[in-house]
Amino acid sequence: MKKSLFKLMKIVHLICSQLWLGGAAAALFLSWQAFQQPLVADGQLILLLVPALYRTIVLPAALICLVQGIIYATAFHFGFIRQKWLGLKWLCVILIALCTGFGSINQVFTILAETPSNALSLAGGNGLFAFTAAQIVLLVIINILSVIRMR
Repeated sequence: MKKSLFKLMKIVHLICSQLWLGGAAAALFLSWQAFQQPLVADGQLILLLVPALYRTIVLPAALICLVQGIIYATAFHFGFIRQKWLGLKWLCVILIALCTGFGSINQVFTILAETPSNALSLAGGNGLFAFTAAQIVLLVIINILSVIRMR
């Protein structure tokens, strides 16, 4: 692969990984704001933004990162788990996928389905906050592993 193409891939990978992290952070912020609203309907509308954010920002950025990770693993000497830091990154990606699909997004729809029209309690969002925070922590770990590896 040409050096200029490899450099472009690295730049795209960096941008997409930061969009992924920023999108997860924005989802946590939106979730928190939804539970701060005095009117339940306003909170529910804000919660509906979370899946839209994942669909339009987080998912495309994550998929680009994953495809590039597969390309790096197969086209270069990195491999998938040949080096411990890469194995840990792939483990984090699997955990993030679980936190997103079975955690955050599922929690949003559960909260919306089970919330009566007059109550949106902060305690009801604990699972959503925990899963979204776990995604952010795992994404930060992935970013730290990448930075440490590049030195």
